[in-house]
Amino acid sequence: MKTKKVSYEVRLWGIDCPEYTQPFASEARAISRHYLEGKTIKVQVKYQDRYDRFIGLATYGNVNINQRLVEDGAAWVYKRYCRAAICRKWTSLEKRARESGTGLWHSRDPIPPWEWRKEKK
Repeated sequence: MKTKKVSYEVRLWGIDCPEYTQPFASEARAISRHYLEGKTIKVQVKYQDRYDRFIGLATYGNVNINQRLVEDGAAWVYKRYCRAAICRKWTSLEKRARESGTGLWHSRDPIPPWEWRKEKK
């Protein structure tokens, strides 16, 4: 029996990467591709948003991709929506990335995407 492969677009729960027009956006996209592209990813869907998009936690093997993007300085913890116990760990990892100047934190004062979107409206 053949297994049919299905692809879905999933927004990563609890984190927010730079917008396309923001500094470090292309680097964050490249880091994301490194973890996601061409791989079979498991997604724990947390919910569907009002636009019917799946919001989930992505893993590849034992790698939590949402967490890894925060660790690599490719995403912020989206504190408005990330309130589970794991979010405290992610916030700590974000702080560590910020202190070491990893990824987007190499910039002196990067603008979180939710603020960027607000300014661009």
